[in-house]
Amino acid sequence: MASAEPAISNSFSLPVLYTAESKDDDVEESLLASPRERSFQHRPRASRTSIFLSHAATFLVAVLLSMAVLIPYRLSSITSVTEPRTKHLHCGNSTAEARAQGCVFDVLTNMWVPAQCWDKEGTDEFMRTAPWQGYDLQDGKRLLTLEEMSERVGRYRLGPDPDLPPYWTPLREHVIHCAKMWQRQHRGFMRGDSKKLDFHSLSYQHTLHCSNSLVHMAGAGDKPPDPLDMIAIKTWVGFSDCDVEV
Repeated sequence: MASAEPAISNSFSLPVLYTAESKDDDVEESLLASPRERSFQHRPRASRTSIFLSHAATFLVAVLLSMAVLIPYRLSSITSVTEPRTKHLHCGNSTAEARAQGCVFDVLTNMWVPAQCWDKEGTDEFMRTAPWQGYDLQDGKRLLTLEEMSERVGRYRLGPDPDLPPYWTPLREHVIHCAKMWQRQHRGFMRGDSKKLDFHSLSYQHTLHCSNSLVHMAGAGDKPPDPLDMIAIKTWVGFSDCDVEV
């Protein structure tokens, strides 16, 4: 009887059955993790992919909305820089209106033009070069002043007007007029400010008129040319206009 007691106590001294060494590492980590982390770890892979795609789609929508707002704003800013606002200037339909609006008489174009668009340099050069004077009649007996020339306005701008008298100039003056008009145009193109010239100076129809006249004066027309000193050009004064930046 005395020898049996040690055997009973030895049967309950085996702690190895309760050690953590026998647990799987993954199971241990899952037990130590927080409830939130355990729920994520045990989610299927397809569920995590869906969440990623959802976040990516949300980000893409945010980017597209930002672009939809910013791009029109940027384009409007660029447009305001590259396309400045302009103001249309006109000299009316009478010399009184032209003076009231600050226009000047340009003897090179035979036009009242807005002062902001007047190429004074070209006009001064023309007046130094050409016999720019106008005559009251074709007989050339009485010269007109610039003031008198500026009043010979026609209802049809530069077209014949049987009800109003023109002023007369020699053919030589007309040839020089055409040459100086082309110099004015070319000077404007080279400077990059041709748009500031008045519309008559930029008129292609006037260029055709001048070029055809010079072709005729060179003897290439159907009729022989007239002498350059012949007083043959009838001129009615008109009113031009232009656009300027504001």
